[in-house]
Amino acid sequence: MVADLNSSVSARYIESRLAEFHRLSHPLLGLSGHGDLQRFVSLLVDSAKGSLLAPEFLDDAVLTQILNYQQQSATDEACWLLFLYCYIGSSGLLNLIYQSWNWEKVIADVDGFERWLMDNQGELKNAGYLRMVHKYQAFDPHRAKAMGEGVKSYITWVKSAGDYTQLFQNIIADCQGQSTTAFDRIYLSMNAHASFKKQIKLDYLCMVSHLKIAGIEPGQFYFGDVLLLKKAARQLFSGHPRIKISPSELNKLMAALTDCLGSPFSIPVLYRVLIDWGNEIRIPINPNFRRY
Repeated sequence: MVADLNSSVSARYIESRLAEFHRLSHPLLGLSGHGDLQRFVSLLVDSAKGSLLAPEFLDDAVLTQILNYQQQSATDEACWLLFLYCYIGSSGLLNLIYQSWNWEKVIADVDGFERWLMDNQGELKNAGYLRMVHKYQAFDPHRAKAMGEGVKSYITWVKSAGDYTQLFQNIIADCQGQSTTAFDRIYLSMNAHASFKKQIKLDYLCMVSHLKIAGIEPGQFYFGDVLLLKKAARQLFSGHPRIKISPSELNKLMAALTDCLGSPFSIPVLYRVLIDWGNEIRIPINPNFRRY
């Protein structure tokens, strides 16, 4: 099985599929610059291999730990670590916070967690930075306050259903097992209750799908909700992030590209590629935009 999938995630195979899409479906003008195609293909290869969830392809210690928790049926711990991973990124800051506050401890004293973030500024700042989704990556009292409030709203959202398993299972059951409908329902619920960026919420739920923690799957890319994602897709298809292509048209184009690439290039895989590519090429965002 892995051997068969390996052939579909080789750089040569992916380049051939992209060339066919460029020729027959829609030009990929954003891949015409020097090195752009090679870097985009490299991101596709890395993301697709990671989707196999095989030990030989996982070089991320945090994701490996999350999968270990899943194998031990420790879903609550897996989901909490995954949330911190999506909010903070893989860094010394994540390691310090998670080692100090596992799921059992944080749900017992979320107010204490908020105070701890404020009271340990020096150690937290020296431990590392927040991921690029945050405009200001250095950890300081403002970021600590925002994170404390965000985590509190997130935990309240989870606990309203009982635990993670009940949260996912109840919504999936309400949606009669329709994975894309359940994803959308969970995302809307998260938006209504959790006070942090939509990109973090989508990153988190895409990873829940990708890691098979719950039977949910995005049916679209939610371009209207994540500016970087929309700009990266516009760059890919038009060669410039500011050329107007509507979110609905971008979803159609990405659905066609997903079909052209085939397994294992699911929406969560391509979502991750677009986010990483957008960050790498430093797509400009309005300097007056404030995330906090």
